[in-house]
Amino acid sequence: MRPRAVVAIAFLLLAGPVPVSAEPADPFTAAPENPESAMPKDLSEEETRRPIDLAEVLALAERQSLEGRRAGARTRIAGGEAAEARLAWIPDLTASAGIGRTDGQVQGSFGDFRDVDFRAAAPFGRLAFGLNPGEAWLGASAAGRRAGSARAQEEAVRRLVLVRVAELYYELLEEKAGVEISRLAVQDARDLLRITEVLLRQGLGRGDDAERARVELANAEQRLLQAERRFRRASINLAAALDLDPSVVLSPREDAVEEKTLVSPDDDPGPLIERALAWRPEIAAAREELEAVRSDRAGAIAGLAAPRLEVFYQDGATGERYGDLSELRRYGVSATWTVSVGGMRGIRTFSARTEDAALALRQAEQDVRTDVEGALIDTRTAATRTLKARQALEAARSALRISQVRFRNGAALAIEVLQAEQALEQARLSEVAALVDYNQAQVRLRSQVGPLAPADLAAPPAAPTGPAAPAGPGNPE
Repeated sequence: MRPRAVVAIAFLLLAGPVPVSAEPADPFTAAPENPESAMPKDLSEEETRRPIDLAEVLALAERQSLEGRRAGARTRIAGGEAAEARLAWIPDLTASAGIGRTDGQVQGSFGDFRDVDFRAAAPFGRLAFGLNPGEAWLGASAAGRRAGSARAQEEAVRRLVLVRVAELYYELLEEKAGVEISRLAVQDARDLLRITEVLLRQGLGRGDDAERARVELANAEQRLLQAERRFRRASINLAAALDLDPSVVLSPREDAVEEKTLVSPDDDPGPLIERALAWRPEIAAAREELEAVRSDRAGAIAGLAAPRLEVFYQDGATGERYGDLSELRRYGVSATWTVSVGGMRGIRTFSARTEDAALALRQAEQDVRTDVEGALIDTRTAATRTLKARQALEAARSALRISQVRFRNGAALAIEVLQAEQALEQARLSEVAALVDYNQAQVRLRSQVGPLAPADLAAPPAAPTGPAAPAGPGNPE
């Protein structure tokens, strides 16, 4: 039998009768006198905390996200402009009045000219109604199209807002899990340091084992502080996206990250792309903008080619003195054409704008295809990564269990246990990160192919496969 194993067995056999006030009988299981004394203080424990879940996050985003509210304001502006454009069908009203006097050379009815010197009073009033029907109709059509584009753009913004806040929530949940995992790592390091110090004091351990355990405890405490800082920053980011007070710490109600499958990673991309092309509001917005530019161009042509129609009525009087006036009425219909070089050049500008809008529509369709393919690849990669992370976690648990048994039997140094604990901590973090990546990729993919309702994301997963609760220091399982 190895000498270290004999020493460890002898220590365990002789440790029983030690008084309660002395060193613990079993350094592997005894609790420290003050468990909280060596734990770093939670950076947020004195701050106001608000428990929150994904359903509440999505509801808040729909109601008070600044991006969504600004998009709604732009939609209302476009709607008001469309209503104003429809008023162009009401003819313009022109009213005028005046007094005239004739003094100088005049031309007679038969073409003769003569000098005159007389005064004539001619008070009158004039009403005229004018309208270019083609320009008014096409202008109203363009404004209506732009209002439709604004509505589609608002829908696109709100879709992106829901995706963004869902991703931020999962990041917050990831950082919360990271804090818990770091706390477990600190507890593991504290327990190992306690064990190595007890063995050293009783002449059964090595000084370098105790020093390595002390270094690992300090490092673990630093990692915990960094994890708490990242959690606090994630809370601030989510609060900003929801227009909440950033001083309030948002804390997810969920205790663990659970896998949520919204679209099967095995789905064929073809049908998904077709669904996305038929639904995505960005495409509808680009299509409406193209039609609006076409209406603008047609309206510019109508402004040059179509006449402005005017109906007028004038009622007045004429005479040499105001006391001796005779009635005079005039009425009729006129058509006016206006031709300008600037207007003709403007049509060429509208042709370029039409081409740009058509290319923007093609770009939007291409972006949709790229987004769907990318989200599907992200989902499949994250699913595979989650599987690998779980396999690594099981292997890390098994390695720590073996290292602990070897250390108890005197067949291994403390550094082997330290390395196994570090590997387990990293495996836990990797599994959480993989699950978060998977859920975020699922949210992005789901948002590509149809309306993203809060109920879709807030619903519990059909088959929860999240990680088990992290193991304690004495039980890696």
